[in-house]
Amino acid sequence: MRGMSTMDEHSPLPVMDYNMPRADQVPRREFIGVFAVAVVLGSLLFGVLILRLTARPMAGTLTLRSPVAMPAPAPAPVAVVDPNQLVAEARTRSNQGRLNGLLVNKLAANQVVYDEDPVAARRLLGKGVCNQQASRREMSQPFFSAFEPPVYQTDGFWRENANDEPEALLFAHQLTSPNGNQRLVLLDMQVKLDGTKLAGEEYKVAINRQLKYRICEPKLLGTSPSTVRYGQSLKIVQDGERNVIPIKWVDGTLRSARPKESNLRFFAGQADPNDASHFTVDYEVGGIKSTIDGWLTDDDFLRIIPRGGKVERGIWQIEAVK
Repeated sequence: MRGMSTMDEHSPLPVMDYNMPRADQVPRREFIGVFAVAVVLGSLLFGVLILRLTARPMAGTLTLRSPVAMPAPAPAPVAVVDPNQLVAEARTRSNQGRLNGLLVNKLAANQVVYDEDPVAARRLLGKGVCNQQASRREMSQPFFSAFEPPVYQTDGFWRENANDEPEALLFAHQLTSPNGNQRLVLLDMQVKLDGTKLAGEEYKVAINRQLKYRICEPKLLGTSPSTVRYGQSLKIVQDGERNVIPIKWVDGTLRSARPKESNLRFFAGQADPNDASHFTVDYEVGGIKSTIDGWLTDDDFLRIIPRGGKVERGIWQIEAVK
């Protein structure tokens, strides 16, 4: 027993084995690998910190940045077209062309510009020789369709007020007064139809005709020639009821019963090649053809003297005096 106690006193303490090696027991290669990984990670973190610090520019310093793609330029706005402006420009071009044509009017002396004969009226309107009918707007059926209204040629200008009734244009040309005033001279005729209802569903239409004139400068003012003076001339009348279109029952039909010899016809007026202030307008009524003479005066008036019929003050009895 003495021997055993001696051994216990001098033997080392027992060691607990947890399978964990001590530092002096770790292989050198593993230690070096771990250290290298730590160094790499530290270098990466340090690099990120440096980049952040350098990305923030100091106040007052100029930083260069990589070029940024500029957005594509916006397309030019599409011009808005005003339809009213287009219409106005078209009217101006049309009116200027019409004015140029009237200044050198070349209608032949036998060209009809006003006709009351119903058969001829339909033909002239259908061919476009005459472009206007006398208005029947105050007349209702069955009288509206019971007769052919007179037809005529107009000045052809665009009009601002569509309700204005265009007038018959008997003469248009540039004339020169004795003292040298150059003017566009227009001789017009206002035509109005006035209807009256009679007994037995019959009707009568009175044709009222009034000569008018316009003395214009050879240029446009708005939609028409620049007018220096305009005025009223002779009122045309016929004997009895000859200026009336009677609408009667004829062979079972309500229609015009006007005698053919009552119809009035005007031809295109002509400038006088031998007198720059003078023009003529031929007409025909009752199978007799005659002429109107006109002169431009220096004070921009128009002298109108018919060769046929009888003139008393402002009334022209158009039938030839026998």
